Amino acid sequence: MDGGLQRAVWEPLRALRRRVAGPRADRDRVDLLRGLPGLGCLPDAELERLALLLQPHVVHGGEDVIRQGEPGSAYWIVSEGAVDVLIDGEVVSTLGPGWGFGDLALRGGIPRSATVTAHGPATLYALDGEHYLAALGEDAQG
Repeated sequence: MDGGLQRAVWEPLRALRRRVAGPRADRDRVDLLRGLPGLGCLPDAELERLALLLQPHVVHGGEDVIRQGEPGSAYWIVSEGAVDVLIDGEVVSTLGPGWGFGDLALRGGIPRSATVTAHGPATLYALDGEHYLAALGEDAQG
């Protein structure tokens, strides 16, 4: 095979392999989404699309991520560290890596039912509420 023909055949295959494999960070994000109830059953292509939409947030211990009573605008996923879930100021649970929160306000169109505060340093991902609902086949409440 001459060089031009070889490039014509192999370059598109290499590009496809790079796109499918993605950088390791993207693979980690897809794996994180795959482990979440509701999102984990989505096709791989949809998980890969959502992974690209995730916005990373680094928070410090004691920092509120969401506050009880406020409107919801994003679905949150714990990647590293932990967060405390407080209802009326009382800790009711602690969520670690692989847990998501904030869906109740998005799906029900109601104010946040809890405050979520970083237990210590944590890395979280936020997925815009509209993208989250669209992935689930739901419309934004309003």
